Amino acid sequence: MLHREKSLPSHDAAFRFSGQVGQYGIVLDHALGLDWQRNGLSVTYLLAVFDENLTVYPLTYDMDPDEISDSVAVKMDRMQRMKQYAMQDYWPRRAHGCDFYGVPCGFLDICKRRDKKFIESWFEFEKVSGRFREHRRIYDPVWVLEA
Repeated sequence: MLHREKSLPSHDAAFRFSGQVGQYGIVLDHALGLDWQRNGLSVTYLLAVFDENLTVYPLTYDMDPDEISDSVAVKMDRMQRMKQYAMQDYWPRRAHGCDFYGVPCGFLDICKRRDKKFIESWFEFEKVSGRFREHRRIYDPVWVLEA
């Protein structure tokens, strides 16, 4: 993970119970035959601070099986909520998602609207004008989870 503008305690707070650990655990379990459900998992994040000296800090966590299972459960909960939002055609706003390390969300202008037809028209206009680019995968995924 390459991040800047955060202190080490802030990174520790962000990564200690990150949902990434459970996802890594499942992938590593299948790819390398690691038995995280019995042995847990050790995860190291490398944080690069881009200053005059470029300093790299390792943050290592020894996660027990319960912590990994918890992160998997949290991810599943999030996916279930996303599925429910899609079924209801309602997506709640998240104030903390409007800014990511000093870069405003690309959808900030349209976020105040809830009218589906207006939003679709806005996307079409943005595509035609060249200001909006749809991101596409540059690789084929190994597997896809469909809800």
